[in-house]
Amino acid sequence: MSTMSSTKTLSVEESRGALWRLQAVFFRPGSAFTDIDRKPTWAQPLLAAGLVCEAEMYVFYSPKHTPFGFLASFLLAAIPVLLSVTVSAGCFWLALCIKGGETSFKKVFAVFAHSFFMYTVITKVLTAAVFFSSSDPSRIDPRNVVASNPGFLVSSKDHLALEFLLSSFDLVVFYHLFIITLGLSIVTRRISFKSAMWLTIAIYALYVGIEVAIKAAVA
Repeated sequence: MSTMSSTKTLSVEESRGALWRLQAVFFRPGSAFTDIDRKPTWAQPLLAAGLVCEAEMYVFYSPKHTPFGFLASFLLAAIPVLLSVTVSAGCFWLALCIKGGETSFKKVFAVFAHSFFMYTVITKVLTAAVFFSSSDPSRIDPRNVVASNPGFLVSSKDHLALEFLLSSFDLVVFYHLFIITLGLSIVTRRISFKSAMWLTIAIYALYVGIEVAIKAAVA
C-alpha cells in the first residue's frame, strides 16, 4: 500500500510542469521552487515576462504598433533582460559556491527567471491600476509610477544619486528579493534560508552602492 502511495505521489509531482510553476510562484512559491529544484526550466517564465511587458507597451504607449513592430520591439527588449537575468544568476551562483553551497547554474538561473516573471507581473498590474484609476495619466511620473518607495520625495534631475538610493528601498523589490532568497535556499544544498538572505542583502547592497557612486560621479 505504501509503495503504491509513494508511486502515486511521485507521479503527481512529476506531472507538474512549466505552466503550473508560472502560477505557483505567486501563490505557492515554496512548492514552485521545490519543483524547479527537481527539473529547472527558464525559457517559459522569461517568454511570459516579455509578453507581459510588450502587452503593457502596446496598451499604454504604442497602440498603433504593427505586428512587425511589436515583434521587433519584443526581440530588442529581450536582449537586455536576458543579459541582466544571466549576469545576476551568475553572480549569485558564484557567491553560493564560494559559501560552500551545492547547486547548478541552471537551477539558480531558473530561480531568477521565475522570480523575474513574478516581479514583472506584479509591477505591470500595479502600473495598470495606477493608470486606470488616475484622472490625469499625463501627470504620472514614468520613473516611479507606483509610489512603493520614497524616491518620489526628491527630483532625479537635481539629486540623481539620492533619488536612486531612496528608490532602492522599494516594497515590491524587497518582496522580489525575498522570493529570490526562498528559491536559492531550496535549490541549494548546505545553504539555509538565513544564509541565503544575508547573501542576497549583501549583493543587493553592493549593487545599489555601485549604482549610487556612478550616478553621483556623472551628476
